[in-house]
Amino acid sequence: MLKRASIEFIPAKQPIKEEEAERCNWDERHQESYFNALQGNKLGGTPGFMQGDEFPSQAPCQLLLQLDSTSVPFYINFGDAGIGYAFISEDGCLGKFLWQCT
Repeated sequence: MLKRASIEFIPAKQPIKEEEAERCNWDERHQESYFNALQGNKLGGTPGFMQGDEFPSQAPCQLLLQLDSTSVPFYINFGDAGIGYAFISEDGCLGKFLWQCT
């Protein structure tokens, strides 16, 4: 028997993207709070990069999907405990995907 996975959508407020140079000036507690708010699987929002900001192009784009390979109900390989990021251009004509891992 095939077991179906269910999805629960939980609207969440996300912090706006802050530049890496600015985040370096924050105290440890502020940085931890910011990064914790960006983690997990999500549609849209601010990407929770695990190895520094890495947008797929210079052109403006938005996060479409973020998948944490350690917390999805199926096998996916983004490297060691990796996170995948799908982006879409502002005009909706171009999509790009990248991943980061530890």
